Amino acid sequence: MLKHDMEQLGIPSYREHVFRAAERMDGELIYNGSVVHAQVIVEALLLTARKTVKILSDGLNQGVYGHPFTIYAAKRFLAGSEDRKIQVVHERPELDGGQQNLFANEFAGHPRVTIRQLASHVTPHVRFHMSIADGTSYRFEEDKLGRAAIASFGGDNKTAAHLESLFDTLWVWTSENQAVAVA
Repeated sequence: MLKHDMEQLGIPSYREHVFRAAERMDGELIYNGSVVHAQVIVEALLLTARKTVKILSDGLNQGVYGHPFTIYAAKRFLAGSEDRKIQVVHERPELDGGQQNLFANEFAGHPRVTIRQLASHVTPHVRFHMSIADGTSYRFEEDKLGRAAIASFGGDNKTAAHLESLFDTLWVWTSENQAVAVA
């Protein structure tokens, strides 16, 4: 579906389109250009993942990650199997909403959710944000200062695998002492 068509869809129709694409896993490229679109995509990534979800974010935007549907999807993902995990790298020293960040608070202390801050000297060199599920599906925001992104479920695994490799490289630039402490 073209960018213009996606922008014209109402949210219920957009959700339906995204979840159909996630079910088909055929690699259709899906445009998203708002926080609401991002939330729907991340929710679908969490609900379709089987092993890992990796997120690179500015500060875990409350509209995306703090949304009740996203938190429900993350809980459902983690409940599926003991080997499932969520890894988050965030850029800012403080998460969106500070100590009130709903995602961080919900999963604080969870043994299979790790939230870490990217080293400050690396952050200026990272121009994008992304979420990857199982190295097969993704949401990629080329310009982290904008809202436009593309997403895909299944299909071309080369892009998702490349994004996962980038994430793993950035993960090295975090450390346990940079992990988020939530009260």
